[in-house]
Amino acid sequence: MGWNWGLAPAPKPNSPATSEAPTDDAHPFAEFVEPRTPTNGELEVLLVRFEVLRVELPAEPIRHSLNIWEHADVLRVDPEVVVRLARNGLRIGVVTQNNWPAIQAILRDSVTPSVASAQSLQTGFPLFLHVGDVEPGETLFIHHADGRLIGRTLDAGRKTIRLEYETLPPRRDRLRMWVELNVLAPERTSAWALIPESPSALIPLERFRELTASLILNPGDVMILGPNENTPETDVLLGSRYLTSARGGRRTDTLVFVTVTLDRQKLRS
Repeated sequence: MGWNWGLAPAPKPNSPATSEAPTDDAHPFAEFVEPRTPTNGELEVLLVRFEVLRVELPAEPIRHSLNIWEHADVLRVDPEVVVRLARNGLRIGVVTQNNWPAIQAILRDSVTPSVASAQSLQTGFPLFLHVGDVEPGETLFIHHADGRLIGRTLDAGRKTIRLEYETLPPRRDRLRMWVELNVLAPERTSAWALIPESPSALIPLERFRELTASLILNPGDVMILGPNENTPETDVLLGSRYLTSARGGRRTDTLVFVTVTLDRQKLRS
């Protein structure tokens, strides 16, 4: 399945950067919305390029994804959020440029199916990655911070990863990224449509805000998202429902790798 990219409506450029999960009315990426005009008459435009790799790894009889996490740093995420994610069957971390070759070697040896894609943005819209569809009558369970286990049954929808981001001073070559799972309304356009047929198509049916993870990416870093260790008891949880599958008696884990590159271009005004 190919990636389904989506762009959200324009943010309001008046919110300062914050380490908290962004809201719809206070987008943290506001500094990118307006290009800067230097005094020499050149217009500087910042392009944000996302490279996404989706990999399916066998989960039985040996869980190959565990080898991947040995090379990832999950402590870039707040420890309380790490625990909350784990309770819901999820892991998020960062692979440094030095550790990336080791992961590439694991992926080559595993001979796993993969889908790669890239997209460049000029402004700071949230980016949505489509990872699967809600099955009719599917129930998604989430462990909340207060200890409650709550499920919601949906008839249709798109399971998506929502990415928001901002640059960090002083050199603006580092990113803070927010990662959040959403369920979007079903879309009737093709799988590779970049622009939805209507803005309402990107209005989430469900936003799992309590599981939003914030992490900082240095140049060359790769964000990794995948399922936590699964058992029959955790199969109903969000991480399993988004990132594990069983087809033809074969159980697999889905890992998502995201690399972000900043490209500043100067244009004559």
